[in-house]
Amino acid sequence: MGRDVAWVGTVVNANNVHPLAECSNQGICDRTTGACTCFANYDGIACERTVCPNNCNSAGVCYSQRQLAIEAGRVYATPWDADKQMGCVCDLGRRGPDCSLCTWMWEGFHVPPTTFHSLDTCTRFLPTPN
Repeated sequence: MGRDVAWVGTVVNANNVHPLAECSNQGICDRTTGACTCFANYDGIACERTVCPNNCNSAGVCYSQRQLAIEAGRVYATPWDADKQMGCVCDLGRRGPDCSLCTWMWEGFHVPPTTFHSLDTCTRFLPTPN
């Protein structure tokens, strides 16, 4: 049976708002197999983490908050959700919480787009203007 720190729980004592819970209180346990079926937007053997929004639109990598902090040269290891909340690190030329927006580049400099474009027309680099 999958058990992990609950996303929410019944407070019994101080500092236990996130007790260990079956399927982290974000899924249903199949008692015959012990496997969790997670609710929408939760993942893991015990539904212990969120999914990245739109799977980063296949234009980025999904990391935990702990790993996102490491990538940024910071530390985020102590909070209870350091390995539970997930976020995208977008590929070059992409931005936004789910990597669905384009970042226009001229010789490595970010230029904000004047109009929004769909994913299939996102151009990573534009020719250097004269």
